[in-house]
Amino acid sequence: MAESPDGERIAFGANRAGAYNVWRVGAEGSGPVQLTFGNGDLKPAFSPDGRWVIFQLVLVWFTNGLEVSVGGGEATQLTLTRAQ
Repeated sequence: MAESPDGERIAFGANRAGAYNVWRVGAEGSGPVQLTFGNGDLKPAFSPDGRWVIFQLVLVWFTNGLEVSVGGGEATQLTLTRAQ
């Protein structure tokens, strides 16, 4: 779980529909938004400006670092190893 730099949002990894994905909610827990749609998306962290959520795609045989806009959209690969 991670809190945005401005304290307005929280990002977390959860298995809500049979796959681990990254979600975002308001600081008080309202308005859940699914940010990723893969399987194994965990360990979110916000970028310093709060515009991006960096996370790990964790599978049995590899771990990649990726980012997704705080508003959602397609994830972009950042690293071939752990990002955090």
